[in-house]
Amino acid sequence: MILAGGSNPPREPAQRSPAAPAGAILLVVSQQNIELIQAWFERWNRDDRGFSADEELHPDFQVISRLQSEPFRGREGLRRWMEEIDEHFQEWELVGEEWRDAGDRVAVVGHVRLRGKESGVGFDQPVGWLFEFKEGRLFRLRNFVRPEEALEAAGLRE
Repeated sequence: MILAGGSNPPREPAQRSPAAPAGAILLVVSQQNIELIQAWFERWNRDDRGFSADEELHPDFQVISRLQSEPFRGREGLRRWMEEIDEHFQEWELVGEEWRDAGDRVAVVGHVRLRGKESGVGFDQPVGWLFEFKEGRLFRLRNFVRPEEALEAAGLRE
């Protein structure tokens, strides 16, 4: 499934009627995963950098950044990761242009618009993100400098 934007209704548990095909529940869950990430991008860009409910983040959540040798772990790790970004950039906007469903993973291709705090220099960087879900919650976030790397890591080809 490829999406380019869309509305972000509240996330509800996936349910399937007994007559629905077996793949229908996967499609609903995948759509909910994409909507969760889209809502997070929107909140991030409004400077609301948290997750709205504990049920959105898996207890073993991690952010894997190319700038750190070790992942940021848990809700506290996510908070520290965001604080580090805010320390270095006065502006940081996430722009998702393509949302690709890969079952329990969502690959996003887009770019970030940045402006350094000290330098004031702005730039627009293509990036890819891979969001992985476990037990219905966001388990891992990985950032990629080359957008196609996110698609490859999700098992998707362009």
